[in-house]
Amino acid sequence: MRAAWSSPTTRIDASEGVISDPGTGQDRYRVAMYALRTSPSPLAIAAFTFDPDEPGSVVIVPEAGHALPAARAVPRGRVVDDGKAEWDLSFARSTEALASGAVEKLVLARRVTGRFDGEVDPVRVWRNVAAEDPGPYCFRVDGFTGASPELLIRVEGPTVESLALAGTGVTDYDLAGELIDTEHRLAADSVAEALAPHVEGLVSERGIHRFGGLAHVGTRFTGELRDGVTVLDLLAAVHPTAAVAGTPRDEALRMIREIEGPRGLYSGPVGWFDREGNGEFAIALRCGTIEGDTAVLHAGGGLVAGADRDREWRETDLKLQPMLSALGIED
Repeated sequence: MRAAWSSPTTRIDASEGVISDPGTGQDRYRVAMYALRTSPSPLAIAAFTFDPDEPGSVVIVPEAGHALPAARAVPRGRVVDDGKAEWDLSFARSTEALASGAVEKLVLARRVTGRFDGEVDPVRVWRNVAAEDPGPYCFRVDGFTGASPELLIRVEGPTVESLALAGTGVTDYDLAGELIDTEHRLAADSVAEALAPHVEGLVSERGIHRFGGLAHVGTRFTGELRDGVTVLDLLAAVHPTAAVAGTPRDEALRMIREIEGPRGLYSGPVGWFDREGNGEFAIALRCGTIEGDTAVLHAGGGLVAGADRDREWRETDLKLQPMLSALGIED
């Protein structure tokens, strides 16, 4: 298994290494740290499933760094399933739950399947998506690859940083309105509440953040880590946020399991960490899983009461564009 990570601050290319499954539940983060600290490596790359109870998380302890191999061109491809039928059904069930008051916010995901005239090289796709916009957090764990705009947690010494995004558009005008304000407030509040017991002097700043031609409403949090807390401890506390699950979290998770089924690594934490508890994790968004001649892409959006189906569908189209472009698939 090969892995790679690129962000505005860090680039890691991992060769074949020791691969482990840290299991499920909150203990998976503790197991991940144990896997690194019992190895000679200074750091590890990890991707955790969205649902803490779902298996399939991966920790890679690299044996050595390496230059990525030459990558083959992506063969011609096309969308064979745009996910519309499944998404419409899920949207109807989601809005019923919102109207009933069972949840205040619910994040709905869409899956798109592409088929190609030959085997797709994930290295090439990763390079394409990183070249398109070097600002996001670009990741590749074997065939799971993408470029996320959303920093979940960064720990560097005593400094903690997080960015809660909710609300997507092309212009600032697209981000105006009560529904987007409500969606974002719920996402930002969930991060603030989860960080508060572990971080001192937490400061927040709301603004507009642009990645890959898209604008997002975002709140950036900074603070100082309490003694003995690691980046993996913060992941256990924060994830899944309301930006990718909903509010209240437990009920939103239950409904996502019922409506969508397993998400796998999509919208889970992906990044790197070291022995001292430093690290950088994004939420695995704007991504897909490449296997042979097939790519399954993911995009999602937060729904609150009054959500408009057509607007939410268009938002998923926008979020799919970076991966469709990297794969050479036109609308």
